[in-house]
Amino acid sequence: MDHSEALRALDRETARSLRALRIERAFATSRWALLAVAVWLALSLLGMHEAAPPLLATILTAAALALFLSLFWSARGRYVEPKAAEARERLSRNTGFDPAFAAMLEDRPAQLDPVGLALWRREQARAAVRLDEPGARANARIKVDRADPFRLRFAIPAMLACCVLVAGPDAGDRLARAFVPDPGPLVGDGPMRIEAWATPAAYTGARPVSLTDRLDETVETPP
Repeated sequence: MDHSEALRALDRETARSLRALRIERAFATSRWALLAVAVWLALSLLGMHEAAPPLLATILTAAALALFLSLFWSARGRYVEPKAAEARERLSRNTGFDPAFAAMLEDRPAQLDPVGLALWRREQARAAVRLDEPGARANARIKVDRADPFRLRFAIPAMLACCVLVAGPDAGDRLARAFVPDPGPLVGDGPMRIEAWATPAAYTGARPVSLTDRLDETVETPP
């Protein structure tokens, strides 16, 4: 690996470290918000909105959305963007070499004497070799065990998958209700009722017959 390739490798591994750090910190700060959303989705998929009165379902949905917004806003305030120095430190821990080795790849010798140049090139070669080892790529592994000691990141998707199976073809409609509160009950709308009537011909003088009130019955009307 020559010097230019080593610098590109250093930039690549540093970017991987930064990406892993961002995901870990975002998960750690927003885990309670994610858990609340997961529980709400599970309840919705299991038919909570159908079981609750329309007005109560609307109020609960609006309150849940407000709670989620508050939790994610709080998580955003606690999130701290990782710095390049932290990514370099993580890379150094995974590769097992001193952080000065990484800095050495970007360094220039103070004096251009043969001995100094030889030492500089030797140390840069050592740092480049360490970047090529498997340990350097371990810095991209996302580690959230401390923030999630009970492995809920695996249990929650399995739980939601089971809830989707229970909901069946109603899963899409129930998920929509989970995040779109129905404003109708707030302005007095009640449950919709569809009525069907059979009206005999006028010459018979017979009164209309309600089919809605006689579901699953045989209804006889004049010709």
